[in-house]
Amino acid sequence: TAHRQALADQQAAHGKATAEAADRHAAAETAHRQALADQQAAHEKATAEAADRHAAEVEAATRAVAEDFETEREVLARERQAALEAAEERHRETLSQAALEYENAVEATLVERDESHALRLKSADADATSRLLSSEEALRATRLGAAAALAEASV
Repeated sequence: TAHRQALADQQAAHGKATAEAADRHAAAETAHRQALADQQAAHEKATAEAADRHAAEVEAATRAVAEDFETEREVLARERQAALEAAEERHRETLSQAALEYENAVEATLVERDESHALRLKSADADATSRLLSSEEALRATRLGAAAALAEASV
């Protein structure tokens, strides 16, 4: 029965060793699961922080692009306004030049008409003077003819 006792002792030692190994294994498994959970939590935290940083960077970049766009829009609006004002000034100058050219053309036409009218008046006056002289000469010739006819009739 010493053998049985040794076997029982061996079985108890084996059970104790198995229980201790199972406890160590359970503790290691618990530690491993905790490490995985800690890693998962750290990963989730890092992912959330990275997502927050990315969102902040995207927001900052979007804001910068919007500010650049607004600045560019203002610059383009000022350039467009300046171009419109320059075009309007050129248009005013063109209209002013056209008005001046029109006035000069009207004045030249009036001067030309006045000169033409003066020439026609001069020509008409010369023609009238010529006809008057011809009429006076014809009248004188008629008077002389009549005086000669009277003189012949009285003789």
